[in-house]
Amino acid sequence: MGTAFGHSIFFTGTDRNIINPERQLRMAKESVTSTNTYLPYRDNEALTIHAADGSASGNFYQMNGDYLVTYEYCSGTEPDDYINFITLSPLDRTMSQEPFSFHDAHFGQNPTHFHDYFELMIVLEGSVTQRIENTDYRYEAGMCCLITRSLCHFETFNTASRILFVGLKPEYIDDIFKRASASPFREEKSFLDGPICGFINSDLKTPGKKEYLDFIPTMKNVSSKKDLHFWSEEIINAMMNPHFGSQDLVQGALCSILDYLSDPSCYHCTKTALEHNSDFLIFARAEHMIRANHGRISRSDLSSALGYSGDYINRIIRRHAHMSLSEYCLQNKLFYAAHLLESGNGTGNMSISEVCALAGFSNRTYFYKAFEAQYGVSPRQYKEESLVTLSRPGGFAK
Repeated sequence: MGTAFGHSIFFTGTDRNIINPERQLRMAKESVTSTNTYLPYRDNEALTIHAADGSASGNFYQMNGDYLVTYEYCSGTEPDDYINFITLSPLDRTMSQEPFSFHDAHFGQNPTHFHDYFELMIVLEGSVTQRIENTDYRYEAGMCCLITRSLCHFETFNTASRILFVGLKPEYIDDIFKRASASPFREEKSFLDGPICGFINSDLKTPGKKEYLDFIPTMKNVSSKKDLHFWSEEIINAMMNPHFGSQDLVQGALCSILDYLSDPSCYHCTKTALEHNSDFLIFARAEHMIRANHGRISRSDLSSALGYSGDYINRIIRRHAHMSLSEYCLQNKLFYAAHLLESGNGTGNMSISEVCALAGFSNRTYFYKAFEAQYGVSPRQYKEESLVTLSRPGGFAK
């Protein structure tokens, strides 16, 4: 998918995985209204920064427009690498740069900030660490995070990376939701029943909650990075080359991203509150992926998808589920097998062998043994009892 207007600062040619940082920076310099070296977070027309003055809560960022977009490109994590910041709003376009070593030193000093707007972080490439209220979380390409106005946070880079931050003024996003409620499209209205709208409306009604939404792509969603690249490019191009209709283009791409993240077939969404244990988010991410795949996921696949070692994930699963990762996966495979055996769900005509294969068991003897240990009866007995239950008044109920 290509852009129909302006130029791309992300890609060259037809391969959307090609990165050309020099071209990105050259085009940015041609479009921005001001540049500044080594001061990425400074006052401008779009953003006012109130210094912390020793406060533990960090700097306070105040947005002066409806939305603010910041694109960050990090060339690597060696002392001579650099980070470029391009900040765009309808009011101002600025660019700045700083050495990675300078940014990394600030991260070590815990210079968190908070703001008067919602912020969506989209990891387009690489790996970053998001520090949320003194707890660090790893985000890989394709992952996203939506933060409320009260959370103190800061980001740093683990590898060469690209991130897009989208700041949304409460009044702006509230107006989008109100117009969606009056839309003639049922599909557009259905978004209002989803997790993102509920999360934002909850904070609008009761400000001050220290919560955030975490998004990780489902295993079946193999195009997450490509899709996020496309919409991010649409937003950047519209803001760097503004013309009649640019505001609608930005809002359309933004709504597409929010709708995409709300789709449970594309993303696992977890609301995390600060009263949760610090490793709750990692457990929730793993749990989503294990359940979505009915336990048929390997330790290495989880490790690759979440960016943590298999041993670490295993320890967290044991801490929260009181069983090992392999036991937890087995339990979910057995749950799925039981679901397939139940006549009430339309799959009761499947043979035991078919259920065994679909549930991910290659050894039928092992399947029988594990199933009986879980449910106290054999798969065949379980299926027969399901048939009897279904024939009773009221249908199947477990």
